[in-house]
Amino acid sequence: MRGPVVYCLGSEANAELLKKYPEPGELMIDPASLETPLPDSSVRPNGLKVAGKAWVPGSNPRTTKPTLDVVLTEFIDPTGIATYFFIPNLTKAVEDELSL
Repeated sequence: MRGPVVYCLGSEANAELLKKYPEPGELMIDPASLETPLPDSSVRPNGLKVAGKAWVPGSNPRTTKPTLDVVLTEFIDPTGIATYFFIPNLTKAVEDELSL
C-alpha cells in the first residue's frame, strides 16, 4: 500500500492557464469535477495526474459553471506550485482539510 498522494498545480501542465491567471490561489476549484487519477509519466515513471475544473476569479459558483481546465500533478513535480484553492462550499470539506 501507499498513500496518500499529494498533488500540486504543475506549471508546465498549466502553462496557458497561468499566463492568464498567474495567481493560482485565486482560483476556486470544483471538487465535483476532479476526475479519477490518470497515468502520467511526465513527472516520474508510473506517475499520476488529476484533471478538473475551476472558476474564473470573481465568479459566483452559484450562478456560473467552472470553465477553466486545471491539471494537478504529483507534488514531486519540479514545476509544481504548492497551492491552496478556494472551494465553493466549506460544508463539503472534510475535517482534516485546511480551511480559513
